[in-house]
This record gives sequence, C-alpha cells and structure tokens, in this order.
Amino acid sequence: TRTPLTPNVFLVRSQDVVACLIRNFYPKEIHVSLASPGALISAQTYVMAPMANGIYSAVQIGRIGENDTVTCTVEHLGKEIHVSHKPEPTGPNPGIAPNQKQSCSGQDLLEGNEQRNKLLLSVLGLRLLFMRIMIINIFFTAMALIF
Repeated sequence: TRTPLTPNVFLVRSQDVVACLIRNFYPKEIHVSLASPGALISAQTYVMAPMANGIYSAVQIGRIGENDTVTCTVEHLGKEIHVSHKPEPTGPNPGIAPNQKQSCSGQDLLEGNEQRNKLLLSVLGLRLLFMRIMIINIFFTAMALIF
C-alpha cells in the first residue's frame, strides 16, 4: 500500500471567480468546500483526477461577490486545511491569496508560484476535457461495432 499524502491547497481568485486547487494527495477520499460570508452566486464544480504516479489532484470552482472573503476547506484523513482570501481595500486582487496559511505544512506561497498554480489548474482542466473526449470516442466506437 501507498503512504498517505497530505494535500497542498491553493486558492486562486480572479474577480468573482474562485478556484480551490488541491494537489498531491492520497488516498482519494477527500471533502472540499467553499464558503463565503456573502452568498455563493453559482453552483460549485468539483472534479478529481488521478495523476500518472497514483496520487490525486482536484479542483472546486465557484462564483462569489467581487468584494467577498472566501475560504476553501479541505478535509482529508481527519485533518482540516483552511485557506482564505480577503480582497484588498482597493478592490479584488486576482491570484493566490496573499495571507494564505497551510495548517499542515505551514508553508507560505511565494508570489512567483501564482503563474505555476494557474498553469496547473489549466492543465488539470485540459486533462479532464481529454478524458471526456476519449470516453465519448470509445462509446461511439463501441456503438458502431455493436450496431
């Protein structure tokens, strides 16, 4: 069996869209939620994808008010990780939450990782899109062979 891995949690925000990126965790069982003092404007999307090395990554996306604080809570193996983002007084600050804390590892993200995290989020989305296309192609191929 594989050794359990605690996830790395990042909160990415651009105006009213927020994404909670959860990377490098094992086992697969995880609970992710987004919360805001204001109401979440739209339903959240949660996707999980296994990586080539057998560990998992996930993303949860939601919409909130542009000036609302948002918190991503991740529960994994009985531990909770909370990552929050409070907008700057001059308006929303796109990118990773500047006051982010990871309760498990205690690491603070550096600003240089912002582009890397956005890229990882994009790659995860593209992987999921590719998997959907492959499944649809396999389905239609099977239907063509059967009928």
